[in-house]
Amino acid sequence: MKITEYKLSSPIVTFYSHKGGVGRTTALAAFAAFYATHYGKKVVMIDCDFEAPGFANFFDLAHAPPTNGTVEYLLDRLFAGDEVKLKPYAIQISKEYAGKGELHVILAGNLSEETSIPDAPKYGTHFRHYLESLARLNVSGTEQIVEQMTDLLKDVRKEINPDVILIDTRNGINDIFGNLGLPLSSLIVGFFANDYQTIPGLNFFLRIALKSEFTSIVVNSLIPEQRVFEKFQQRVNLYIEQKATDKSKIANIKMSSIMRDAQLEQLGTAGDKNTFLNLIKESSNYRPFFEMVIAQLNVIKNRQRR
Repeated sequence: MKITEYKLSSPIVTFYSHKGGVGRTTALAAFAAFYATHYGKKVVMIDCDFEAPGFANFFDLAHAPPTNGTVEYLLDRLFAGDEVKLKPYAIQISKEYAGKGELHVILAGNLSEETSIPDAPKYGTHFRHYLESLARLNVSGTEQIVEQMTDLLKDVRKEINPDVILIDTRNGINDIFGNLGLPLSSLIVGFFANDYQTIPGLNFFLRIALKSEFTSIVVNSLIPEQRVFEKFQQRVNLYIEQKATDKSKIANIKMSSIMRDAQLEQLGTAGDKNTFLNLIKESSNYRPFFEMVIAQLNVIKNRQRR
């Protein structure tokens, strides 16, 4: 498994959250579009939140033709090997969202209930086939799933050659984050609220960050006011000071915040398009976070040149 090769050629950023509703997928999609639009970058997004796919709310994908995605690719590659090509699984997003860059997305899978599969009539619909395929994937088996994802990343590198790959993972303390996010990532971004329910997931994330060689960004997400973030920072700093056995690792943990934006609640509705486009163009609440991610990507790229 030559994972390092793909980390070096295209930095991989994994987006994680302990629970849903903290804006993880919105932040990923908005960052991708911002980076493409303002910096002319080529960005690939991969949805690995297999149980709750989230990209349908963005880039007019809800109205796009049904397309197979990550789950079908992993299973097809398992049986057909190098005969499987990436192109049928990847969607290129309109320039309306990508600007002077390029955006590509690989959805979690084909969730259409209205279309059947001619060469596999027993499944009836693509949605049923997706569920069957998901059940056959061994996401708990570290070596196998990492090898399969490495094949996917290899094909992404060969056929698209992006400047960065963004992976959206499943909520919670789970195998997908542990088996995919950690071995494959150059940078991990965790999104957390400021409540007691979040603490176990936040501590889990921080323990991993303190043991890792890569940088982690901890985002206090969708907060009502800045003083909430100040309390969050105090909690994080206290925990990592207490738990760090190697104090040099503390510098690898960065913190950012994203303020709540009522307009973003329109995403996924009929009037959401302009809301998302304005977020890409203005991004006042998101800009400090975007700039932090871009700064870390620049650090990674500079390190590669040495």
